Amino acid sequence: MNQHRTNRTVLSPCRRCQLNSKLRIALTLSVSLASLWMIVDIEAHTTQDSRRDVSSRCPSPGTAVPLGKAMSSAFINDYKSCDISVEATFFRIGNEGSSLGKYDTKSNVTFQVIEPGGAPESRRGRERGTFAGIAKAKSGILFELKEGDSIVLRGAPVSSSFGLAIFQAESVTKK
Repeated sequence: MNQHRTNRTVLSPCRRCQLNSKLRIALTLSVSLASLWMIVDIEAHTTQDSRRDVSSRCPSPGTAVPLGKAMSSAFINDYKSCDISVEATFFRIGNEGSSLGKYDTKSNVTFQVIEPGGAPESRRGRERGTFAGIAKAKSGILFELKEGDSIVLRGAPVSSSFGLAIFQAESVTKK
């Protein structure tokens, strides 16, 4: 008679719990790493796609665009995150008490410009131009300008809130 003997090790309940616990930790760790890998991969593709989207819709860097067009609600999204230049007439430094919503006025100096040959708009007895801003570290030129000076801004329009558009300049040069 040929007997088959099964060699079976019986684990104590405590030893089985330890193994189950280690197995759960290993599975959780591998699932977490897989999830992390997927998130990183998705982020990388999203960033590349958004960069590709911006570069495919933006004009060549430094392309001149009329100030009114760049800041128009009909076109602002076409120029967001692009590198464009606009000719303007310097009006004044500051926002004259106007709320700029979520725009970072602590890191940027705000100023106002008007279209070349244009005039500021009048609201509630106050004259106001188009809002622009530049990083404080790059703002030195603003304090040398006088009302009416012709300037060129290079940067892109941004939406603040309440439908307010601000031109975020990377540079300002006197013409």
